[in-house]
Amino acid sequence: EEVARIEGYHAIPDAVANIGPLFTPTHTGDLFADNVRRILTATGFDEILGHGLADSRQASLLEPGLPQLRIVNPISEDLDIMRNGLVLSGLSVVAHNIAHRNLNLRLFEIGKIYFPPDTSGKWREEERLLLLLSGDTPSNWRDKPRPFDLYDLTGALDRLASHFHWPKIEYEDHPVSYLDGEISYQLKVGATPVGVIGRVSPEIGGKFDIKQAVYVAELAISPLIDVSCDLVEFTPLPVYPAALRDLAIIVDENVKVGDVIDKVTSIAGQLAETVEIFDLYSGKQIGEGKKSIGVAITYRSHARSLSSDEVDGTQADIIDTLKRDFNAEIREK
Repeated sequence: EEVARIEGYHAIPDAVANIGPLFTPTHTGDLFADNVRRILTATGFDEILGHGLADSRQASLLEPGLPQLRIVNPISEDLDIMRNGLVLSGLSVVAHNIAHRNLNLRLFEIGKIYFPPDTSGKWREEERLLLLLSGDTPSNWRDKPRPFDLYDLTGALDRLASHFHWPKIEYEDHPVSYLDGEISYQLKVGATPVGVIGRVSPEIGGKFDIKQAVYVAELAISPLIDVSCDLVEFTPLPVYPAALRDLAIIVDENVKVGDVIDKVTSIAGQLAETVEIFDLYSGKQIGEGKKSIGVAITYRSHARSLSSDEVDGTQADIIDTLKRDFNAEIREK
């Protein structure tokens, strides 16, 4: 370091400078997996190492149409294929723990799944990440235990997304054979499908002798590495003041909150620094088949101060658009 200061950093050739921990990409291969392990264990998850072999009958039960890589001379009838999904081995681990009265589980696995040759004759291996929750949250002097739910799982994904600087995670309704139809989603990071998330159906859980709810997420690692970003862009602190506006609307219960957020963001454009949900309510006061959505909008320009007329005009455009596109009713405070 001292020699570099004396000689000058400009004298160091690029071929020499761009090596070492400071310049080496950190989100590739084993280093990516190590970072995932560090984050999830800090969040309270325990890592498991599932068996690479699996039972073809259980695999067909979970995903009937998924190809299976069969073993010519299996060591036993219940280990006759290479596993084609991490959920398959993950549920076996859950069942084993429950049988030993270890009921509260936060587990993850980074492992490979296997498929028979495709049309090109190449064997297929794919590395995936499994997250799994079952039972109750830990208890302490302040918080009482409660059953794990889907939001505990999405919270863990948010931690990973924050660390790796992934684009926005999207949750789209998507039927999966082993998931409960009411809680079954496809995961997208940006526009890239990366996996599925949801609650294991009671029927499938019963086949594994699991009576308590199990929430799982299975993601392909390769696209996650592709959308990860090593460099962080910093922006200067805001100079001009923000204008805050709240908006409460009543819409049909089948209207997606994400669609409302996207619409508000598109209308406000660059004037909207943040668009967030602060309230979601359904009940007798709203009416059957309806729900109330509270939206908080922060208006700010990094080039000038915004006038009240400008902010109010944009807010009026948002209201008109929500009324037209979602048949929204403005809820008075």
